[in-house]
Amino acid sequence: MGCYFSRCGSESDASTDGKVSGAMGNIARGRHTAPALGGGNRMLSRIARDIQSVNADNTHGIVRFTLCNAVLSRTPSKQVHATVSVGLQTFLSSTRPASSMNWNQGHNFVLQKGGNATVAQVSLYSAGNFKSKLLGYTTIDLKAYFQSSVGQPRVLLEQEIPLLDPISSSKQVGSVNIKVEATTIDYLEQTLWTRLMQLVDDNGDGTLQKEEFETLMKSLGNAFATDELDNMFSKADEDKNGAVSETELAKYVTQVRQTSGIRFLKQCPVTGADLTDGDDYTNIIYVHLAMDEGTGQSLQGGYTTAEQATRSWMLKLSEWATHPIGGGKYHLYF
Repeated sequence: MGCYFSRCGSESDASTDGKVSGAMGNIARGRHTAPALGGGNRMLSRIARDIQSVNADNTHGIVRFTLCNAVLSRTPSKQVHATVSVGLQTFLSSTRPASSMNWNQGHNFVLQKGGNATVAQVSLYSAGNFKSKLLGYTTIDLKAYFQSSVGQPRVLLEQEIPLLDPISSSKQVGSVNIKVEATTIDYLEQTLWTRLMQLVDDNGDGTLQKEEFETLMKSLGNAFATDELDNMFSKADEDKNGAVSETELAKYVTQVRQTSGIRFLKQCPVTGADLTDGDDYTNIIYVHLAMDEGTGQSLQGGYTTAEQATRSWMLKLSEWATHPIGGGKYHLYF
């Protein structure tokens, strides 16, 4: 198994523009880090369960849904938190004072076509000692961002959405500001190699020198001999200037896959997980999601209902041992 890039949990180790530093940069400079939890051959289940049966025909792409802030017409006396639910997944924000409900926390959702859940429900709660009170809610159809932007590979929108009264949906009790970034599956494939290049482009010139090219290939789980890597680099470097550009890299790996069936994407360079043989779209989305983990602030996941999320502090010790936010390994991998 080749080298891979260890994602540090600190937010300071990654920026939100796709460029990486800290632990990620250490690998590009040859300082490899061992996989967490004693093995890097399993796909993170918190990602893998979101990308089952992914292909170009049944998948819209990835939606990055960010909860920015909220305003209520009547300020509650207690602190406030929010939940975001899509299908059987619910995510919890941090708790904020009622006078300053600013979160800027988000999560990536893989949106599939057909009967799969695509509607996000945002709910605001006041934090009680034993029970949280629902203050307002709203629903947002995430697939609409793809349907309204046909022909656009990536859409980024910021919106103010009315919050409805939980007792009477005809009454507005405030508003919530969200940011949605919708990226089509075809565009994800086009941009994957650009993002991967950034992991090993140590000098930041936007191209891969021979050593950087070899590091990238090894990080993807390939065990090529030195003469094979030399030959691959020579073929990828079409203009023979001693470096491989983003365009040259994408063109080369695509041509090799189409003509000879060789797949370079065998292992996730971030988590070290072995990828699914012959399932390119699943692997592409998995790697994108793995690279996004730790960039910016994230909503806490692992809940199946909003009610469970709002009472997460009351988890029994037996639940805590296997709960994702408690570090339970059985909920991190499968």
